[in-house]
Amino acid sequence: MSGLQKFIVIIGRICLSFIFLLAAVNKLFDWNGFEDALTKALTHSLDVYSGISWLHDGIAFFVPWTSVLLLVGLVFELVGSLFLILGIKVRFGALLLILFLIPATFFFHAFWAFSEADRHQQMIDFLQNLSIFGGLLLVMAYGSSSPKSRASGLAEG
Repeated sequence: MSGLQKFIVIIGRICLSFIFLLAAVNKLFDWNGFEDALTKALTHSLDVYSGISWLHDGIAFFVPWTSVLLLVGLVFELVGSLFLILGIKVRFGALLLILFLIPATFFFHAFWAFSEADRHQQMIDFLQNLSIFGGLLLVMAYGSSSPKSRASGLAEG
């Protein structure tokens, strides 16, 4: 991999993970606000999925544990983003961010469960998270190297 490619990969990982690092820092400074938002999202999900008993019951189980969920999410965001930014265990860092992103997207941006007025913005947010998910999958697949260097390394040895 050339020096330019290495630089591009590093910048790409920083850009991909910076949103998670900033969100983690914001949670530290506004814990109560984020805890209220999580409680509201889970409560909204209880209403939305009331007809799917196993999902409703699973969500209901976690409602009293919002502080713990928030702490776990903060750790996943902080550790995952720092691993990607610093180039340390980037696959594991990407996995942590994926594990955070899936439920966060499902509970906060379930556009199908919003009124017409809010649906469009929630769909945009959902699709943005889906794009980030795709970028994290690429990091999981290729680690801290580029696809081209990985392919040439496989061809050589």
